[in-house]
Amino acid sequence: MGDKTIRTALCPGGSERMGRLMRLIAAGRVDPLPMTTHRFLFKDIERAFKMMQTKEDGMIKPLISFS
Repeated sequence: MGDKTIRTALCPGGSERMGRLMRLIAAGRVDPLPMTTHRFLFKDIERAFKMMQTKEDGMIKPLISFS
């Protein structure tokens, strides 16, 4: 993911909050997997965003895989 840029529109606090969260995850201090309720491939990201907006199927946090 070194060449990826993360853009957030749904994250309160914007890029600073996301940066802190990514550092905590990278350091192993936060494990996001227990919050993950749904998994999607990157090709299905539009469906994931629609489900996030409507909370369809009880979605809390999706995990997007790039491969």
